[in-house]
Amino acid sequence: MRIISFSWTTKALLQGKKTVTRRRWQKCPIKPEDLIQAYDRSPRVRGKCVAIIKILNTRQEPLNCVTDAEEVLEGGLWGSGKAFIQSWMDTYPDDTPDSMVWRIEFKIIKRISK
Repeated sequence: MRIISFSWTTKALLQGKKTVTRRRWQKCPIKPEDLIQAYDRSPRVRGKCVAIIKILNTRQEPLNCVTDAEEVLEGGLWGSGKAFIQSWMDTYPDDTPDSMVWRIEFKIIKRISK
């Protein structure tokens, strides 16, 4: 089973606030209906599986598609879509608002206690 790490947003994920994630993949390695292990951080640094998620939808879109409503689906940690985009570009300095990212929508189907 594939994994996705939610290191910065694990709490929002487990609270059910985060139902969308964005990734900088060239090709999307997952598809709707796939079951994915959600990790609290990379297993390379002793991350643990905290949930199993089911992929609902994937699509590629420009980063600047992150609206305030989309930021809430990302967990609501940034306060606005504009702040989310700026935080992304601070993390990935080569990206611009026009950079294409993968939007992955999911739902938790099982929480795994630590």
